[in-house]
Amino acid sequence: MFTDQEYQTVIDEIETSSKQIYSVQKNAYSYYLRQLENDKRGEAAEKLVANRLQFHGLDAHHIGGKNPFDIEVRTSRKNVRVECKSAVLQPSDKYVFEGIKINCFDVLYVVFIHPVEGAVVKSISKHDLEMWILERNIKPVSERGYKITVPSTMLHKYLTMVSWEKDEQLNFNIG
Repeated sequence: MFTDQEYQTVIDEIETSSKQIYSVQKNAYSYYLRQLENDKRGEAAEKLVANRLQFHGLDAHHIGGKNPFDIEVRTSRKNVRVECKSAVLQPSDKYVFEGIKINCFDVLYVVFIHPVEGAVVKSISKHDLEMWILERNIKPVSERGYKITVPSTMLHKYLTMVSWEKDEQLNFNIG
């Protein structure tokens, strides 16, 4: 029989030598979200976003499911349709947000499941997304919609993404 110490020594060696992107040691929440199936991870991201919007006084309602958008934010002027897309960092060192249907939302929130920082949320206005599609001649991947690939820096070369929490200011990009 091997001792606990022998097992632990081998486990420690493997964990430090492996190039594991996500681990409990880096960020337990990111690790957990990474383990979920895509639909469940997407639902978790939607609920995190809706809860944060509510916490800051917005009249936000999680819709989710197979609806054309994920969250509805009611303002005095209009109801804002919000779509949330989440992505984990791939071995290629990129985040890939898929299934973006441009006609189904007013604001797009992309949720980067960062290995160390946790869920990092950025917004993309519908106008900016439409301009990127037109100017770069981007085609939908399939009937499921468009795909946005973002490097590990979480900065897109051509597409404006507004960070939720920048310089300790909150910017939800809701009209």
